[in-house]
Parts: sequence; C-alpha cells; structure tokens
Amino acid sequence: MPERASWTPRRKTTHTRTERVVALTLTLVCVAVSYFFLHALVDLSGHSVRALTASWAGRGDGAGTVTVTERKRATRRTSGGICRGEFTPENGGPVRKDIYVHVHSCTPGSRVAAELVVGNPDSWNSPSREDQAYERGAAWGGNLFTAVFMGGFCLILGLLFGIGGIAVLIGLLRKPFRRPDKPGPSIRARLGRG
Repeated sequence: MPERASWTPRRKTTHTRTERVVALTLTLVCVAVSYFFLHALVDLSGHSVRALTASWAGRGDGAGTVTVTERKRATRRTSGGICRGEFTPENGGPVRKDIYVHVHSCTPGSRVAAELVVGNPDSWNSPSREDQAYERGAAWGGNLFTAVFMGGFCLILGLLFGIGGIAVLIGLLRKPFRRPDKPGPSIRARLGRG
C-alpha cells in the first residue's frame, strides 16, 4: 500500500487591513439594516395589533363614541375615502377632534360606539402618529395583513441581516484560512489511490 502524502495548508494568523475594514463596514451595514427592519416590525405591527384588538375585541386605549364629521376622498383614482371625526370618551375625558375614524358607514353626522387607539408621535409610520378610533369589526383586514405579512417580512429580514452581521464579525475574529500558494496533492494522492 502506498504511503499517504502529508499535506497541511498554510495558515496566516492575521487578516489584512483591507479585510478588516471591509468586514467591519459590512458588519455595521448589516447591523444598521437589521435595526431598521426590526424597528419597522415593532412600529408597523405594534400599531396594527393594537388596532386589531380595538376593532375585534373592543379593547383599545379607551371606549367612547365617535361622531363622523367629514369624509374626504383618498385619491382621485379610488372611490374610497378617509373618515375624520370627533371621539368622546365614555369616562368623561377630553374630546379628541379631527382624528381618523374607521367605521362601517362613513356618513357625516353619524354616531357610533368606538375604541380609541392613541397615536405614537415618535412613529416612523405616519398613520400611527395620529389618534384613531375603530368601530367594532371595522377596518380589520388591512391591519391583519400589515401585522402578519409586513410583520413577518420585517422579522425575517431583520433577523437575517442581524445574523449576517454577527457571522461577519465572528469571521473577522477567527483566524483566517489561506490556501497555499502552490496547490496541494490531488484528492486521489491524499487518499493513496493515485
């Protein structure tokens, strides 16, 4: 039986300066993109889940009555509109004027029971910044879509970029593997068959 060739690849103990700069830049970009998607997940899905609980379960930030004051056309291309109105809390708090209202029938002057969802002024999502009122069972489709699909999309991309950034950083901290300048023996020679 022929003797096996001993071949070991040469290892360098440090990365080059260019490799370190590229790896750190890539890590920072991955972390920034991951932060963006995870923040969008919390922002978009968080508001959508709060709106869903107000619409489906009647558990918003406060119960009360909404009086529809106006209906605006959303765009020239659609027949849909945006309802605005006044929310009066049932516990006697301050009346909130000119807020988004999600009701089954957007007829100015109509009054319906609704749940308030308080807006977040620090939100990236502009509709989430304003207070909104939801009639029970109204406007749940768009919120469900946003919570499930946009939330899932942002979660997957946020995690992938986060894991990618961590993987690049781990690769930077490990000793690099370098191929030898001359190719080593073939696999057949290493296995003793050639």
